[in-house]
Amino acid sequence: MKKVISLLMIVAMMLVAIPAFAVTVPTGYTAISTQADLEAIAENLSGKYILVKNITLTGDFAPIGSEDAPFEGVLDGAGFVVYDLSVAVESTDTALGGLIAYNEGTVCNLTLSDVSVVADGTDPYSVAYTYAGGIAAINNGTVENCTVLGSVCGSSEKLTAYVGGIVGENRGTVSKCACIANVEAVGISEAVAGGIAGWNKGTVENCYTARSVAGTANAADTVVRAGGIAGKNGFAGNGTISSCHNVGAVTAAEGESYVGGISGNNLVTIENSYYLSTAAASQVGTSAATTGAVVAEAYKNTASFAGFDFETVWAMEKYPVLKGQIVADAIGDVNGDGSVSSSDVIYMMRYCNLHAGIEISLMDGDLNGDGEIDILDVIRLMKNINS
Repeated sequence: MKKVISLLMIVAMMLVAIPAFAVTVPTGYTAISTQADLEAIAENLSGKYILVKNITLTGDFAPIGSEDAPFEGVLDGAGFVVYDLSVAVESTDTALGGLIAYNEGTVCNLTLSDVSVVADGTDPYSVAYTYAGGIAAINNGTVENCTVLGSVCGSSEKLTAYVGGIVGENRGTVSKCACIANVEAVGISEAVAGGIAGWNKGTVENCYTARSVAGTANAADTVVRAGGIAGKNGFAGNGTISSCHNVGAVTAAEGESYVGGISGNNLVTIENSYYLSTAAASQVGTSAATTGAVVAEAYKNTASFAGFDFETVWAMEKYPVLKGQIVADAIGDVNGDGSVSSSDVIYMMRYCNLHAGIEISLMDGDLNGDGEIDILDVIRLMKNINS
């Protein structure tokens, strides 16, 4: 115990002595280091922005941009984390919930942790839709190398709710993204829920889902479409899902239900995409075919994932994860108690000090994504807790 306390003191002194990880702000970019900085993006929707530290938000956050004034710039998370994003949108018109309401720019290298996004279309007479996504309600640009942890929900009192862990509706490209968030869509006409995108009309590639996806009907004749990657895939000849996988349970409550391990329906292309066989009865909700189903015993075997690039894109832990990303189900929850606290710091230090019986997987402990668990990860964890 004395040894652990000594190590804790050493790390604490290191935190005082060592400056925070320095980010070089590229020419033409604006540094984002506070909640006020993040909120100020709304004042210049075509600017270029880069995070220079982790940010913890307080209170409700107003989504950036709108359908009439979309975000058209660049938001680079630079590997940092935005904690406690809370978005609560109620509208009698189109409801758009997410960090960004409507994206026509680029969002990359960003992790959102402890997210709560709720978008409600509250007018039973409106002909507007509801869109909700952790990164963006609607994406007509590029979302790349992003992770969302928490919950994303959307409901419509009249028509359809399109809800995805990353984006509600994708008309552009979503690449190398992870949804570690519970996703739910509730609708009257239609409820569409997907781990990555509610409705994919563009490209979703090299993405995965590791939490539950649920569609809920609010009327007996509601159509429910739920999929591990997309609730619906395809529109007007566009819509590709490739090299993706899902280990989260996919369910539907009431209504006319279409549930798939990858997508609720498919009108265009699904290729090299896999799902845990217990997550859903079929790959696509409109078919009984189990193409891409992988049993639990084989899910840690790279041979089960033909078409995946395990050299540069994917790494194998308890399931395939994306290289270079923070991949812990709860970032830094190395002792598995469901929360991140100083007890995780002590546990990780004991691991680094080679205490017998202490085990941490790369997925849970490699906070800086360098492929190792060491004192640098301890420092990163302490900074995350204290940020």
